Amino acid sequence: MKKTIKSISLILLLSSCSIDKLAVKKTSGIIEKGIPSIYSEANLDYVKNSLPANLKLMEILYQTEKDPALVKNMTMGFCGYAFAFYEDMKNERNDFYERGIKYSNEYINDKKLKEKKNLSDTDFDILFWNMFCKSSYIDSNRDDLNALSYLGEIEEISQKLYSIKPDYFYNSIETIIASIYASKPRIVGGSPQKAKEHFEKAVNGKGKDFLMNKYFYAKVYATLTMDEELFDKLINEIETADLTDPSVSFFNQIAKLKSNKLKEKKNEIF
Repeated sequence: MKKTIKSISLILLLSSCSIDKLAVKKTSGIIEKGIPSIYSEANLDYVKNSLPANLKLMEILYQTEKDPALVKNMTMGFCGYAFAFYEDMKNERNDFYERGIKYSNEYINDKKLKEKKNLSDTDFDILFWNMFCKSSYIDSNRDDLNALSYLGEIEEISQKLYSIKPDYFYNSIETIIASIYASKPRIVGGSPQKAKEHFEKAVNGKGKDFLMNKYFYAKVYATLTMDEELFDKLINEIETADLTDPSVSFFNQIAKLKSNKLKEKKNEIF
């Protein structure tokens, strides 16, 4: 009788675990389908106020089931939130970046994605957003040697992803590679010429209406090369751009805000 009770208890426990994991996958799928609505949201205050609750929900779900879609959206969510809204608040900003890096690193290391030749779409997404997190973290913490330790990893992953989907996410990989070439000294592989080539590719084709590429072109390349004419041209294009693509309204609104802040610092730069 005791054995029967134990068996039934075990079955109920396993069933409960399976139901919980199934519920997480179902909820994760709903979140995944809803992400485009964030991309297209032009009301930045609404995103800033509503996203934290969704991120906390994803963290709670992650404790039950480390679903790859959850990992992707947490990485993108935490790092995008830090980049968009906490530029001037170091501790809060870094906390969000570090969360995004932590969750994606766990998945990348567990699945050995860096060594994997055939990546699923979700694996690719996770590697990309992990790379975005680390490159943004470096950009925000240039005085931190620990942050700079990510640079070699970013270079390796960016080349891997570029060889698979060079125009991924509105040519964003072009922008990351260009930023690496622009930021590194020539003696260790830096090249202003290659940086310009990649930035020009980034702001054309699929990236033509994605203003974030132009923002980084101005912030990274134009300022480092002291090209004031190019700087003015890019900032003006961002300021006067019609937000004709509703699918990326959020990113373009952020690019406009950040380019305006960059313009205010022009006298300090040139």
